[in-house]
Amino acid sequence: MRLFQGYGQWQNQQVVLIGVAMLASLFVTNGFVQAVSRRASIFLSQGYVLAAQRAMKIILGAGMGVVLVTAVGGAAVASSFGWLTLAEATLLAVAYVILSAIWFMVAVLYLLEALLWFAIGLGLSTGFMAAVLALIETTGQMGSVWLLLAALTGLGLFAAVFIYATRQTLAELLSQSKVNQKQVVFPPWPQMAYSLWPYFMYGTLYIFLIIVGHVLGWLGYVADGSRSAAIFSIELSLTFALGGFILVSGAAENTIHRFWRRVQIDQLRTPRHDPTRFRHILQRFAHTEQRHFMLALLICSLAVLSLVYLVQTWLGWLPWTAEAKFLFVMGLLSYDLLAWGLFHAMFLITLSQPRMAISALLWGLVVTVLVGGGFSFFVAYYYVAIGIFMGAAVFLLATQWYTRRLWQHADYYYYASF
Repeated sequence: MRLFQGYGQWQNQQVVLIGVAMLASLFVTNGFVQAVSRRASIFLSQGYVLAAQRAMKIILGAGMGVVLVTAVGGAAVASSFGWLTLAEATLLAVAYVILSAIWFMVAVLYLLEALLWFAIGLGLSTGFMAAVLALIETTGQMGSVWLLLAALTGLGLFAAVFIYATRQTLAELLSQSKVNQKQVVFPPWPQMAYSLWPYFMYGTLYIFLIIVGHVLGWLGYVADGSRSAAIFSIELSLTFALGGFILVSGAAENTIHRFWRRVQIDQLRTPRHDPTRFRHILQRFAHTEQRHFMLALLICSLAVLSLVYLVQTWLGWLPWTAEAKFLFVMGLLSYDLLAWGLFHAMFLITLSQPRMAISALLWGLVVTVLVGGGFSFFVAYYYVAIGIFMGAAVFLLATQWYTRRLWQHADYYYYASF
């Protein structure tokens, strides 16, 4: 974003549109990501690589179709009603499609445990776009068309790395599979949709829990200054505050990988005369992993805090008002609580209890809307951060309650997850 803001000489409006595109892309894609993670991960764990590949194509293909339809429809509605100019609507739609495609590709790389290729693709595409934009600037021909071409070229380079990585990884998995010649019959569409619907809802709702705080702030009371400046302050602060949440998510996912690698061994080691030991083993594992996760969360949050301080103090890139500082600090704390809650929720999801996770999210949403909306509408827009914090805290408490119940009957929920 900083790259295009500098070369395109974007104002607050354009930066806000990119922030909106990012939130919208996460909201639309995350349900499909959770659904494909559930279905494809089951196939991969059993060695059915071709079936996993087919599931990814079907589910993410449907997701990309939804993205394209909503991008065109949203841009047409926004421009025809005069909410955005044609240029702004085009920027919003293009950014939304590009970001959505990236989230889908990252989801596949995560499933294949090939996230190193994401870093390689991101570095190559960003460096290439920076070089192209710097070259164009020397000619004095910089404009929106060149910015669009640079973005699409960067996406193409990222996609090329993604295609190479997925083909290589899938070929390796196929060569290692002992059941790669066996055919897998997919369930009928209605049955498949019904079984994946709770996971789709979970993915959509937890992104909505993040987005709703932004929207309540946009609509809140602005005592002085313009609403666009208030929205820019919200997006700047809360987007940076999400940094720790995003960085630590990989640690939580690795916990689930370790869980499935050892749970069968723990089951075999459980003596027949003492079946409760299985529950105690899993509880100790969860508590140990939680301590490691909290340490990683602390490190990531401090890294984000230090980065923001560095950027503001030494480089002076950020228009850091008192309201923006309040939103950032409260947002950072809130998203830490949310990340902690999602750590617990992932055990609920992996053991096939998405309805428990959805219930916890709904409690968090209710509190966020009631408290955040009240403070934002009747006090000031930036006090929405209090509602975001309280909603995240309620979500955390709810997930902790559900996971305690889960571990008390760990053997039952483990068997029921198959």
